Amino acid sequence: MNRTLIDKVRSKLAEANLPKYLWGEAIYCSAYELNRSPTSANKGIPPAGIRYKRNDLSKPKGFGSRVWRLTIPQPRKLDIRSKSTIMVGYTIRQKEKKEAIDKEIRSHEELKTLSSIKLGEKLNIKPIDAKWIFRTKEDGTKKARLVAKGFQMEETSDIMYAPVAIMSTIRMLLSRVKQENEKKIKLNKALYELRESPKSWNNKFKEITTEYHFTRSLNDSCLYIGDNTWIVLYLDDLLITGKRDNIDKVIEMFKQEFNAKDLGKVTNFLGMEISRESGKLMIKQTKFINKILEKSYITECKKKVVHLWN
Repeated sequence: MNRTLIDKVRSKLAEANLPKYLWGEAIYCSAYELNRSPTSANKGIPPAGIRYKRNDLSKPKGFGSRVWRLTIPQPRKLDIRSKSTIMVGYTIRQKEKKEAIDKEIRSHEELKTLSSIKLGEKLNIKPIDAKWIFRTKEDGTKKARLVAKGFQMEETSDIMYAPVAIMSTIRMLLSRVKQENEKKIKLNKALYELRESPKSWNNKFKEITTEYHFTRSLNDSCLYIGDNTWIVLYLDDLLITGKRDNIDKVIEMFKQEFNAKDLGKVTNFLGMEISRESGKLMIKQTKFINKILEKSYITECKKKVVHLWN
């Protein structure tokens, strides 16, 4: 088997005219193809047919073939929405994807976000569809999110506006980090893409924080002020700063009310990478800037140093 794989790898790299350092991708691709090829040992049944009870060959492409990577959304309608790349292997994450789906479903069940009804049951509102969205986080964790197709909802005159934090408020709160402690937490759970979700969520958050003696700022509707404690809400992310004991109490409150997740000291927030060094708070946006450059197809442009003066 080892010789068979090596022969396939050699052929693939030569035919596609690709560098040798892609041998790992080539051998993985070769194993994928072998596992889906008929074998006399199993009376013509491929190993994948035995393992997965099916053998779907509708999607495989040739190693090194030209493929197009979708890059939407784009800022302008006529911008290019795909980028030419080379196919160097297949990705199988069925187990990880299923675990992510199960985790999302459990979260909705625990928080009673959804309730089931019988098919054919009469409703006063029009039912809409939902879909799954999958992504891989920067740490490699697989994330599955159930999203409603809100565009199918009937038009209404109700106001669906929900505020978001002003950036100057966030910068102000970060400036206090040197003097106070801070934490970042994530709140659960709303069904994304429903038109009324943002406003309903914001109203609920205000109701709970008010019960715990926080006051909403008149200048920024997403800034809440308590006893030596400040909270900024941005969608479902919270930035909290203040006295250590107060922060711990607030986090416990959010865990009880919203099943919040404590993300510890803030290291990134809204594209800002935050670090501490020699008593200083350092903020940079390297990853965010690189993403903008990639979307604009200017990563290969010549660099030039530009000096800034105060």
